[in-house]
Amino acid sequence: MAASTAKLPFILSLRWSAQWAVAVVIRHQLAVGLYMVAGIFLGILLFSAPDLAFIGWIALGLASIALALVTHNEVLRGPSTFGSPALGPSGGRIFTYMLDCLVLVALIIAIILFPTIVMVMLAGIESAGGSELMWYGMIFITAIVGLVLTSRLALRLPSRAIGETIRWGDAWRLGEGHTLVLVISPLLLTLPFTIISLIAEMMVSPAFGDTVNWGLMPLQVIVTCTFLSVAYGRLRAFAHEELFRLSR
Repeated sequence: MAASTAKLPFILSLRWSAQWAVAVVIRHQLAVGLYMVAGIFLGILLFSAPDLAFIGWIALGLASIALALVTHNEVLRGPSTFGSPALGPSGGRIFTYMLDCLVLVALIIAIILFPTIVMVMLAGIESAGGSELMWYGMIFITAIVGLVLTSRLALRLPSRAIGETIRWGDAWRLGEGHTLVLVISPLLLTLPFTIISLIAEMMVSPAFGDTVNWGLMPLQVIVTCTFLSVAYGRLRAFAHEELFRLSR
């Protein structure tokens, strides 16, 4: 157990991820600043011009993938720019990375929806005794299951970002024995941003809180990607060492 823990130490992983996040922000401070301004602008659009906000949401989402790719490359390969080495030829890696993200989102949705649909078909939300408690309990359990599955499968994202894509099954096996760290760490790293948004919402208004949240989204992308990169880099190194040891 000690050897397994050493591969991805919980506290040190948080520390390394935070340090890398600061380094990425400092190195790309102009780009990150523009991302944050764009996020704030999108937050304003969501309430003032909802029709235009959808287009802005798509654009910012694609741009955030570029930021994620650069962040992964910064951690795993060294100083990177918003050019072809990180984004792939003609920016093609943006779309393959986006497809992987959509697979993970679809997995969470499917896990949550399946038992919900079954419950509605068997009993009906209104007619089943104690159905409300059962409903929330089922959603909570399935959400946890979804987090566990996607936290390990998400290790494929850093490999995709550096052009050395591993299979989904390999990503799952890579995270074996480290599920708790993989689930909890991103939540803790993004918690300060959630708290800031909640404070803004309580002190001013829900609209202002949402706008602040959108403005902080680039920082959340960076800190999440630095953790995934740290986790992938360490677990891959240990996997290679173990493979070399077994081959001798």
